[in-house]
Amino acid sequence: MSGASSVGNPLSAIQTKLQNLRREKEITDSEIASLELEKNAIRKVIPKVLHELLSMREGIEAKQQELTVYDKAIQEIEKSYGHIIFSQDFFVDDENPQSLLSSNF
Repeated sequence: MSGASSVGNPLSAIQTKLQNLRREKEITDSEIASLELEKNAIRKVIPKVLHELLSMREGIEAKQQELTVYDKAIQEIEKSYGHIIFSQDFFVDDENPQSLLSSNF
């Protein structure tokens, strides 16, 4: 047996390797094309999402301002009328509305 026959045909090995590399190149080209399409789709969506995010932020800020107004109104009423609101005599028994009138002042 000669040494060349045990090693195999180097031309066949080179051709096989070349075919494999071309196949991998085609797969990579296809993946790049898919990624480019996805990138472009995302670029179209981003402005819409950013606009929606801005709208949500503005809505949250408006609601926070509402909360501030409510908190101030509650504090003012409690400060001005707390002595009346939180007194025991203020609460009327629903079944006996005359209970407030009959209590000792």
